[in-house]
Amino acid sequence: MRITCLEPTYMLIQRLLLVIALVLPAAALADNPDKVSFSPTTGSLYLTPFVDILPDPSQSLTVHEVARSKLTAAFVPAAQIGNSFGFTDTAYWIRFSLDIEETPGHSILLQLDSPLIDDVQFYIPDGSNGYIMKQAGEGLHFDQRQITHRTYLFHLPHHGGEARTYYMRLQTEGSMHIPLYLWTHEAFIEHVGVSTLVLGGYLGFMLLLVLVTLAAYQKIHERIFLAYSAYLGSFLLLQLSLLGYGFQYFWPAHPEWSNRATSVSVGLAVISGLKFSGMFLQVFGNEHSRIKAVFQAMMLCGAVSVAMSLFGNFSLAAKVSTILGIMLPPVVLLGAISALRDGYRPARYFLVAWCIFLSGVLIAGLLFLGLLPHTPLTFYAMQIGAAFEVVLIGYALMDRIELLRIEKEQAKLHANQCLLKLNGELESLVKERTDSLQKMNNELRELATHDSMTGLLNHSASLNALKSMQTSALRYGRGFAVVMIDIDHFKSVNDQYGHPAGDLVIKSIATTLQASLRQSDVCGRYGGEEFILILPQSDARHASQLAERIRLAIQRLNIEEVHYSEITASFGIALFDPANPEENLIAWADQALYEAKENGRNRVVVAESTLAISDNQ
Repeated sequence: MRITCLEPTYMLIQRLLLVIALVLPAAALADNPDKVSFSPTTGSLYLTPFVDILPDPSQSLTVHEVARSKLTAAFVPAAQIGNSFGFTDTAYWIRFSLDIEETPGHSILLQLDSPLIDDVQFYIPDGSNGYIMKQAGEGLHFDQRQITHRTYLFHLPHHGGEARTYYMRLQTEGSMHIPLYLWTHEAFIEHVGVSTLVLGGYLGFMLLLVLVTLAAYQKIHERIFLAYSAYLGSFLLLQLSLLGYGFQYFWPAHPEWSNRATSVSVGLAVISGLKFSGMFLQVFGNEHSRIKAVFQAMMLCGAVSVAMSLFGNFSLAAKVSTILGIMLPPVVLLGAISALRDGYRPARYFLVAWCIFLSGVLIAGLLFLGLLPHTPLTFYAMQIGAAFEVVLIGYALMDRIELLRIEKEQAKLHANQCLLKLNGELESLVKERTDSLQKMNNELRELATHDSMTGLLNHSASLNALKSMQTSALRYGRGFAVVMIDIDHFKSVNDQYGHPAGDLVIKSIATTLQASLRQSDVCGRYGGEEFILILPQSDARHASQLAERIRLAIQRLNIEEVHYSEITASFGIALFDPANPEENLIAWADQALYEAKENGRNRVVVAESTLAISDNQ
């Protein structure tokens, strides 16, 4: 008898009880199952509590052998042994005796509401000590089922008032649980209508979220939306597989894939769920090294389980993916708690959402491991938890993006409001208050020439100031210097701490620049994380000393939003050469800045042409 390492402990006890039952005197146990009476007028009956179960570890018993008196006594009532057995190599025989009240016009159906069973053999007594076998399961093409439904359905013949004993053999590489129902044809149609409406609405809602997040990614190009869409898509694939809709509608002629789809989708959900959660919670930075290592290790295990599901031992892969699925919510909760402790407020939504989801996944995982019985609540616990989870996380994600959008558009909105106000009141202001009109024109001029975030000159205004300085230098024979400044590793600041923190870094450096310059000096925001200084009547020595003071002042900045990480900048300096007034000073300064970057960043470099000018002077 081979027992897998992940098989529940109580299975060992169960098999020992089976051995004891086989050697006990037959008189100690009932020779026949209790008879179940079913009246078609009742509509439906949950049959599992009334069945007897016989484990077959060798997978070798036949229906005639289990129907013999010697093994009849070995059957154990489901009320004692349960109806959920986890991942096991054991085949299971189910026995029940039916006394169906004859009612003309009613057809009786037996339903096995467990879509993932690989091999289902249902033995119908023919009334002459023989059996007619009906076969179904994920190991067969979907169109080979007696009734094409996502679960397993079998017609029961009329007995003519006679009680008969039925047998069913179940075997699967996945999780074994045995929910059986009796239905009249009319009651089942009504049940299918309601369940299809509920489950179809749920799956449609999930699909809609996938499409919405993909559209959001196409619109704003935030990779976090792509990660969230991948997570929702893999989770939707998992639900289609668990509920049997995938096999029914998408791969009915590929039972070999149907057997592996569940395990593959769990692995993909683990990988994409951790990727999305890590990006949202910002745990992939160096300050969260331990949490980052846990996330990456789990993602690696998820990739291994996907590869095993596709190309390796499916039975082992199913166990591994189930364990990973159970571990996913606690690991994400750990990341959310860590982010919340660091003051990241959006983590609150994650904490609530994944607490709810954790409950559903834990219940579903324990069901698939055979540690909880199969009931509608345990079977649909994951779907219920996921519905709350995706709504809360979707709200948190949209709120996060909305805050970023509002902050980025704040300056533009302010300018537009000023323009609208000017357009609406222009005529009356011209007539009534010339001074007020002049004030408004000055404000607009300020908006047109200054960067709305930092208050420095914008790109166009900086270039105009440089041209004016060149004209003045040629006329009066005075030199000047141009300094280009670039914040080091600024992209990583945005990626790690978010755009609001990056904007605050830019504002802090702009304040430092303004505080370090003379009144005659010009300071502008050249673009993004780059700044330009125009220093009249400055030589290489003065410009280098000033740049070095500013570099040290930037290095000493303490900004809470980036967790007091060190902020540095690189400097490139070029001098105006009256002998070559057409020289591109910005290009020379950029070249020096590039050399500073190449030589380790956080340093001041003077262009070679500038040094030559300084020597000549």
